[in-house]
Amino acid sequence: MELTLTIKTDDMRGEELDELTRELSAELNQEVAVEASLPDETGGAGSKGDPITVGTIILLLLGGGGVAAKLIEVLKAYVDRGNKLEFEFKKPDGTSLSLKTENFSQRDVKELSSDLSKFFGAHE
Repeated sequence: MELTLTIKTDDMRGEELDELTRELSAELNQEVAVEASLPDETGGAGSKGDPITVGTIILLLLGGGGVAAKLIEVLKAYVDRGNKLEFEFKKPDGTSLSLKTENFSQRDVKELSSDLSKFFGAHE
């Protein structure tokens, strides 16, 4: 299943958000059973992203169980750095799920993992 992950924040300028997006994409490839890539419109490393695609990552779910929990753990690490971030997952049919938080408690992690797992459906 392919999804789009969009990161939104009022705390960063376009260049900062672009850098965070690239870093998160690389970390997702290493830590989670997904194939994460940036949309073609953002250009190569070191280039400034198109304002429309800055903060966007294309996710291809590869693994079975546990993808949602691991994904939430990675996102939590970015929020724990003091970032106020909103994450929006969107399916090709337009169905979306937004996660907006300033911090993730252990209860939040479990709840968000469950919500994301349900959103992924049979791919979890």
